[in-house]
Amino acid sequence: RLQGDWSSDVCSSDLFKTLGELVAEIYRTIYAYNHTRIHSALRMPPVVYAEQVAAQQKTAIFAVESLSEEISP
Repeated sequence: RLQGDWSSDVCSSDLFKTLGELVAEIYRTIYAYNHTRIHSALRMPPVVYAEQVAAQQKTAIFAVESLSEEISP
């Protein structure tokens, strides 16, 4: 999907004077794709979703560790 978005916006040979400019635009596009674009299935940017999942996993691990401390003699 990302490749389709790039082909019309980024990969035109006359848009960039140097390879460095092209590489910088690719990095900006990837950043926007992951940090600002709303993913239709997630209803949020992918990075926000990943942060929420990581926070839930930390909470679950903490709960399991706390429970095992309560059970241990």
